[in-house]
Amino acid sequence: MRLRRWVWALWFGTLLVLAATSAARGQGNTAGYIVGEVGSGAGPVAGALVTARNVATGLTRTAVSGVRGRYRISALTVGRYAVAAAGDATTGAEVLADVSLGEGTVVNLSADAAGGIEEIVVAGRALPPVDVTQSETATVITSADIARLPIPRDPNAVALLAPGAVYGDAAFGVSRSRQHYGTGFGLASLGGASVAENAYYINGMNVTNFRNGLGGSTVPFEFYDQFQIKTGGYSAEFGRSTGGVVNAVTRRGSNEWQFSTGVNYTPDAWRGRAPNVDHPTAPGEYVVVYEYDEKDEVEAFVTAGGPIVRDRLLIYGIHNFRDVAEDNFTGGGELRSEGDGDGFWGLKLDWLITDRHSLEYTGFSDERTTTRVTFDWEQATHTLGARLGETLIERGGDNHIVKYTGHVTEGLTVSGLRGTNRYALTTGAPSDGACPAAYDSRGGTMRRLGCWTRLAPSTGHDEREVTRLDIEWAVGSRHRLRFGADHEHNTSTDTAMYSGGEYFRYFSAVPGETLSNGAVVPAGVTELTRYRRLSRGGEFDVVTTALYIEDEWALTDEMTWRLGLRNERFDNRNGHGETFVRITDQYAPRIGFAWDVDGEGNSRLFANYGRYHLPIASNTNIRLAGAELFTEAWFVLDQPIAEDGSTVPGEQLGPTSLFGDGTVPDVRTTIDLGLQPMYQDEFILGYERRVRDAYRVSLTYTHRDLRQGIEDITIDAAIDSPGAFHYVLANPGRDVHTFYDVDGDGNLDELRLSADALGFAPVKRRYQALTLGLERQWDGLYYLKGLYTWSHSYGNYEGMVRSDNGQDDAGITTQYDFPGLLDGAAGDLPNDRRHQVKIWGAWQFAARWQISGALQFQSGRPRNAFGLHPNDAFARRYGAASFFNQGTLVPRGSLGTTDDTFRLDLGLKYTGDFSRGGTLTARLDIFNVFDLQAVTEVDEFADEASGAASPTFGLPTRFQQPRTVRVGLQYDF
Repeated sequence: MRLRRWVWALWFGTLLVLAATSAARGQGNTAGYIVGEVGSGAGPVAGALVTARNVATGLTRTAVSGVRGRYRISALTVGRYAVAAAGDATTGAEVLADVSLGEGTVVNLSADAAGGIEEIVVAGRALPPVDVTQSETATVITSADIARLPIPRDPNAVALLAPGAVYGDAAFGVSRSRQHYGTGFGLASLGGASVAENAYYINGMNVTNFRNGLGGSTVPFEFYDQFQIKTGGYSAEFGRSTGGVVNAVTRRGSNEWQFSTGVNYTPDAWRGRAPNVDHPTAPGEYVVVYEYDEKDEVEAFVTAGGPIVRDRLLIYGIHNFRDVAEDNFTGGGELRSEGDGDGFWGLKLDWLITDRHSLEYTGFSDERTTTRVTFDWEQATHTLGARLGETLIERGGDNHIVKYTGHVTEGLTVSGLRGTNRYALTTGAPSDGACPAAYDSRGGTMRRLGCWTRLAPSTGHDEREVTRLDIEWAVGSRHRLRFGADHEHNTSTDTAMYSGGEYFRYFSAVPGETLSNGAVVPAGVTELTRYRRLSRGGEFDVVTTALYIEDEWALTDEMTWRLGLRNERFDNRNGHGETFVRITDQYAPRIGFAWDVDGEGNSRLFANYGRYHLPIASNTNIRLAGAELFTEAWFVLDQPIAEDGSTVPGEQLGPTSLFGDGTVPDVRTTIDLGLQPMYQDEFILGYERRVRDAYRVSLTYTHRDLRQGIEDITIDAAIDSPGAFHYVLANPGRDVHTFYDVDGDGNLDELRLSADALGFAPVKRRYQALTLGLERQWDGLYYLKGLYTWSHSYGNYEGMVRSDNGQDDAGITTQYDFPGLLDGAAGDLPNDRRHQVKIWGAWQFAARWQISGALQFQSGRPRNAFGLHPNDAFARRYGAASFFNQGTLVPRGSLGTTDDTFRLDLGLKYTGDFSRGGTLTARLDIFNVFDLQAVTEVDEFADEASGAASPTFGLPTRFQQPRTVRVGLQYDF
């Protein structure tokens, strides 16, 4: 280990020395760049001084054209620039060009016969030439796009505009269950991956939820300036993602003071209603209830930005007030009334020390507390009953980012970042300690009993500390080299238990059926009690580091290669602070190719190969390497159920299942000592062309292959120990080297189990997609973009989380717990949406009026059946978790799909000018104009726990979001 550290230090130190004597050019993950050529009728013009001046801040950067007349100005903050060139003491006219996040803007300049410089590309009116050096697939959405289009106010809604992005299952991140990061909009699946495999950045800092990967921290929506959604081929600078990257930057102050205030109101009175689903065997009751739900939402904001010291110290701040009131009715006979009135704030401070050196600070808070009051609700009569209790749901926290950027010479650029990211994850109520959790599932319904309000109340928070360094330089005129390092120290604190420390659930039973612990229901017994206990707690660290190096090599004037290598390491620690899994030397090559086909900058043919790794989520530390007590036992129900939902247990049936004994396990027993990293390979081939100056067409093919996964598996079947429930973190399909007390003598036995003995199939997830794109850039009159994607996501493993059972235990889902659970598991995965159409645009149809629209079509989601395994005793212990329906194998995705969904959103905007320079904007946005109610999810559990057929199997559980109307008013001055 000491030798390895010295090698890393020597390698990185060598790069630093080289950088100190070289020239830089590049963009980084918070900037863009301008490229182009200076020429004349006689050919390229060398030695011309090209200047780019930021219109808002006055900051100026320069470059000198090379022998072929080419120039590049790198590491530019996003915004509008005035570009001009000078040669032979003659200065040409300035050209306005917009620099986008992570992308290049092409501005070509030409010298006239007199030696002056004039522009030949007018940015913002015609599409600029294609950036023929890029080999990634990315979509940029600017604040101007957001102002024009009818888009829900959530970064996940923006991510869904990207090609191939599909709306994930409602189990993750929806407003009816605000359990995860983000503001509650449904999460996006990018590139066939699960919704927990994306990375989220704000102003260069990783703000991804490292506990289970579901979403990331957010800022007030008016604080965002630009989004870049990377859906493939991203460079070695980015990692820890096998889905996509949502990279955002915030607004910043300018040299002119600007103020804005506004309000957005989404009234319940104008909202559509999704239908209820009647219960087929319980008259007057429902499977799900939507018709009676209500939601009112008001957001008001005020912003201010301008110079504290002109040209040097600029500030931008925002405060956003939210008032959300929501009533949700459940099929279990409850009303959950929620309120969220917390404000959001954000601050951006830029110190432009000189034109070459700057220091910036970003601070924001997405901290909020939702108060949920639960009432009993009589479904048959639609009347409210007793107030059952109150639950507080705490989410979000404060975030601070400090970043230095230095253009040390005309060539050398160095940036360093230090940041902290905090997020609360506490859900509970005062009554949790006194009220046991209880459900009555007899008769095919599921009714809550007692005074509890949260099944498993929890207290927790996550904290990330980030340090990163990025350096860029050019070697001669052909190579642009980028390299850097980042280090994250992530800490999760977690305490959880069942309400009251215990959980009762009552079932109807069929004599002769086998229970999950292997016991057989005795003759004459028709009702059972399942009794569980759960408690856990601890503090868990995950330390991740990465080094990367990448060369953009202009092999010829028309051909560019990108050669990158990233190396990552993860160190996950248990409840005692001991390393329980460390994975090093995760080498990830990134190779990209781009060819300027016609040599005129009008088209590019590009290809990319990349390998991407995914870290082990801290949720794995908590569940697999913490002090968790988790037991389950079955009893005959022969005593009355008390008012608090508990009962005196009758005869116990079979043994007590021990999933966790309450102690921190020996690290040797929790993992395969030969554990290898989880990784995915990706290949992209694409073509893009500018047509008739105003349009751009593209065709892109993407292939992804998850080559190796990390999941918890049981070794119970391999050692013939039913009911042991001994979980090991491993690479499914590979041999396992671990320790376990097989003979019960108190001493650990070393085990080397072959893949054949374990019986688990290797992880398989493959994704193919073909996307056709058409774009017309905004020219002051209209704007249009359209995408069609054919894709196929298939295999036996969705990824870090499971949509089909709503499990967010990242990396330790039930999929690989027993070999029998994989019978029939190969097929179309939950995020497979075969066809997608996305079209959006805007039209300035009158002097002050603008209309906009967004249309989305998406194929339905594959449907499954889950039941008891008929002949695998180990898999049967998990109840209705196998791909069976009443003993008949039903392969994954073989039951067809849910409904196709079609959605049309429309917006109308009016802008009026005031005599003193103020601007008033009024807008009306209607989402799902036709209030279509396609079924998006169904009940996939074919069997009940007793083995009886479920009467609700196949019935709808989710519909597409109903029509909503948002009214907005904003005043800028």
